[in-house]
Amino acid sequence: MTLDFSRPVTTRDGRAVRILCTDAPGAMPVIGIIDGLNGPTCWPLSGELSTMKSLINPPVKRRGWVAIYKGSAYQRTIEGIFLDEAEARVECPRAIAFVQLPEWEEPL
Repeated sequence: MTLDFSRPVTTRDGRAVRILCTDAPGAMPVIGIIDGLNGPTCWPLSGELSTMKSLINPPVKRRGWVAIYKGSAYQRTIEGIFLDEAEARVECPRAIAFVQLPEWEEPL
């Protein structure tokens, strides 16, 4: 898995990491500060260490809506759902109900 440093980064045990740079010289070019710890920590570009301090991009939490028609559900958008109720009501004016889906996580 490749880390995307333009997105949020956490340690494997869930602590936020503020990335300071990804181009330091040597075998550990990623330098960052782990939330709650004093001082910087270094990682290889893969972010892998033999501890829980390995870096990951955390899953993205999503929530969406579906429009219900008599006898079926109509789902639309890139993810297959509407991102908010207002969008669902505009796109599906003849729907009889709008249901909010439970929150889920999508890994990257």
